[in-house]
Amino acid sequence: MRNHPSLVFVLVLSLLSGVTLAQDPFARWDHFSATRTGGPIVRDPMKIYRAGNQLRADHDDQVHITYMKDLSSVSIVNNKCVRMQLPDGPAFPFSAHFIYKDYKLERTPLEGQETVDGHPCKMETFTYTRIGNEASFIKLTLWEAQDLDGFPIKVDVLPNVRKKPFTIHYSDVSLQTPDPALFKVPARCSGLGGDAVSVGSEGKAPTQTKKPVAKPPAKSAAKPTPNPPSPEGAAVKPQ
Repeated sequence: MRNHPSLVFVLVLSLLSGVTLAQDPFARWDHFSATRTGGPIVRDPMKIYRAGNQLRADHDDQVHITYMKDLSSVSIVNNKCVRMQLPDGPAFPFSAHFIYKDYKLERTPLEGQETVDGHPCKMETFTYTRIGNEASFIKLTLWEAQDLDGFPIKVDVLPNVRKKPFTIHYSDVSLQTPDPALFKVPARCSGLGGDAVSVGSEGKAPTQTKKPVAKPPAKSAAKPTPNPPSPEGAAVKPQ
């Protein structure tokens, strides 16, 4: 049985737009290192490393490791660590698949090519739209370096709430697997409440070893229309 041309076209189009988040579009770059600049918060250039579920960012005086599947992270300073129930901002956009799990993804290739920092790039937009609420969305434009397996060396981000676009740049990109030692954490971490947490296994977040005190249920209140989660975690709050 021959494939009908129009059917093939529809199948290809369905792969490029209206994609559910069963597929992580950033999963193809699951092992790399790079220098990151830009973003919604002014930071010095920082080195980042990804190894599967883990993404490490070297801040000025501390190291943050994000575990993207559960959007938690650890902050390590002077061989002491604290676990947090939110991802580190510089893990974005590679954490987008997990942040926007209740969103529909539409991918749109753009025509032409541009050269960014000497790399020939194809362009593509990713638009994450909340299912059932099209007014809630975030749009990313990626410049994918063709000599780096399509790695997005430039990303423009437009959150619909802030209305203030920002750009992230990546340089010194290596697609080699980072040294596993970069993702080691101290033998014990403390949670935000002071409880001890044990070190996670490879690629998994540390787990709590002391059950936290149960909190009384919060009073019910009317829920406002949700905004898209901030692309830089708690560091950026929608206006």
